[in-house]
Amino acid sequence: MTEIRALDELLGHAESRLAAQCFSVPYQGHAHEELYRQVRELRRKVRQALHYSVYAAFVQTSGFGKTRAVFEMACLGVYICYCSLAAKGSSAFPPRTELLADRLSEAASEIEMVLYLKAWLLVLYEELQRGVTAQQWKDMQLPGGGNLAKRVHQVWSDLLDKPNEEEWMVLDDPDKASAAMLEDPISRINGMFPPSASRPRVIFVFDEARGLQDDAELGKAPFNQIRRALRVFFNHRQFFALMLDTASKICKDFLPRRSEEDSARALKLALGLLPPIYFIPTLSVNKVVAGKTKEEYVNPFAWMTYGRPMWAARLAVEKDTARLQEFAVQKLVGVVRGEFHGTQVNVEEGEMTESQAIAMLTACAGLQVCARSPLAEVMAASHMNLVLRVAKGPSRIFVGLPVEPILAEAAAGLLRDDIVKQKALMHVESACMSGYVTPGPRGEFVAKFILVAASWALADDNLDEHYLRPVPVADYVRKLLVNGRADHASFRELERNLPAGGMVFFNAFVAVNTVPDEAMLGKCCASGCAIMYSADNNLPGADAIIPVWKPQGMTCIVISVKNLQRAGWLEKASVDKVKCEFTRVEVAQGLPVLCTVAMSLREPSMQDSTNWILWDDLPDMHSHVTCYGIQHNYDYLSTEVKQLLQSILVTVPDPMHGANKEEAEWIKQMLPERFENAERLFRRWN
Repeated sequence: MTEIRALDELLGHAESRLAAQCFSVPYQGHAHEELYRQVRELRRKVRQALHYSVYAAFVQTSGFGKTRAVFEMACLGVYICYCSLAAKGSSAFPPRTELLADRLSEAASEIEMVLYLKAWLLVLYEELQRGVTAQQWKDMQLPGGGNLAKRVHQVWSDLLDKPNEEEWMVLDDPDKASAAMLEDPISRINGMFPPSASRPRVIFVFDEARGLQDDAELGKAPFNQIRRALRVFFNHRQFFALMLDTASKICKDFLPRRSEEDSARALKLALGLLPPIYFIPTLSVNKVVAGKTKEEYVNPFAWMTYGRPMWAARLAVEKDTARLQEFAVQKLVGVVRGEFHGTQVNVEEGEMTESQAIAMLTACAGLQVCARSPLAEVMAASHMNLVLRVAKGPSRIFVGLPVEPILAEAAAGLLRDDIVKQKALMHVESACMSGYVTPGPRGEFVAKFILVAASWALADDNLDEHYLRPVPVADYVRKLLVNGRADHASFRELERNLPAGGMVFFNAFVAVNTVPDEAMLGKCCASGCAIMYSADNNLPGADAIIPVWKPQGMTCIVISVKNLQRAGWLEKASVDKVKCEFTRVEVAQGLPVLCTVAMSLREPSMQDSTNWILWDDLPDMHSHVTCYGIQHNYDYLSTEVKQLLQSILVTVPDPMHGANKEEAEWIKQMLPERFENAERLFRRWN
């Protein structure tokens, strides 16, 4: 046991060193400017008559670049007063600000927090007198930059030891007392900045802010004390505070609704809170890549960097794709082997939790959880899902897993094992039965799962360290279509139209609602994605378009999801006109289409029930195309996997059953019948 603990500590130190190196990789983009724009906008809106405190939550998932963007605001002349409350022994970077974090997490009164803020202001004023810049101030807070946190802690301790500082507690108005205590350092610092500068120049940052929450009596947690102390800055626009965290619970714990507010004053005056910040433009999903060769498209050092900044930074520092894959697997499922949320797991052997199963299947086949399910938040908080939208309440949070090649690679590496596939699908079946998974796109999920599984099956014949790999288009189409002599005959006719040297390269799906053109196919191929295309024709459903690289340029295969009468897959190949039963899939004029494949998934028999539905053409169900049954093909899927996929198709209760009008309307807005890529989605919602 001692040896295992020592090994864990050694690995933790290695991760910490790597995280530090990643943090120093040259910053790219303008995310810090967008973050500061949002901070300025929130600071402009905050009013003492309307809001409870001068802070906002900044919530997003791991690797999104929250902390780095906060520190980069120093380039804009902002002085960051930073404290990390990361868990002790964590590999987080910057590491836990030990002395300050320890004392903050135990603070039980507002006066302690007021004096914490005063300590920062006094130290900052000393440094401003010496002419310190915002950049230098930032560097003093990073490891190796000095003992700034120790200085602040010492000043804070001295202030706490002064008996006269407790006199404010006998006053009738704590806000006035706090203002009086901070009046002098605030006025000094205000005098150091231009008189016209009303924008935030000093921001108190609490990273891993969950460390301020404890099991104390309601209203006594350190977090509640610090946000009361921050009220002193209502009339001083150069000051603001940010609470950073990754968990979706931040919306409940750090931005409680009025009905959950611990302050009687806030309840009586109906004071609200500032909305959270949850988007800054750091994602590089679906970069514009034009005119690249096949080798440039499929080089792991290219596609592994797509997505959130964490991937590119680690690969730039470590230069080891295998290590990045291992890291991505751990990030995707949380814990590969060991205890995960109270359960012993070994994901590589099929022992996993429901949330881990859904994380894997979301990454490769776009499985969606029900937007109004409480379990959805647990799944999101535990894995790599991005926060896409927070309701104004903010009682609801909508999350989604971005199409990042490295996460699809991690999922594929796990799901190629038959046992892992079966166990993951068993969890999904259970989630479907409980209403945790949206019924609308379940048929499309099965279709997408089959399409990506064909690529995994081909990898068995050509083993390589990467599962996201170029596959000859003829081999891929043969794997999907050929089932018996009749299919062989049809396939030979089709094969003559397939381009020599053509390659399929995808391991996940991105859905769009614009007509795919060659540029879009190039972007998707570069990111290892196929397309789910939702035509703008007021019809339910979406069909798949698989990009194909060929030496002469991009082309594609159209997958039309149908419920046909005959058992086989292969219809007569169409090489000149795209046909689709439901959504009338179209591609840009002049874009060649190799073939149209109709997925024939037949409906099995099932007992009738008023509460259990099979999606059909009902106009108010807000549903996708659903295809039924998979008995006849896919010899690369085991019988058990086929049975589970069939069960997922047909045994899903309707989560809208019993919903009132308001709930149903909200669900309709959240259900993913109109996917867009992550960048487009963020722009629309922000």
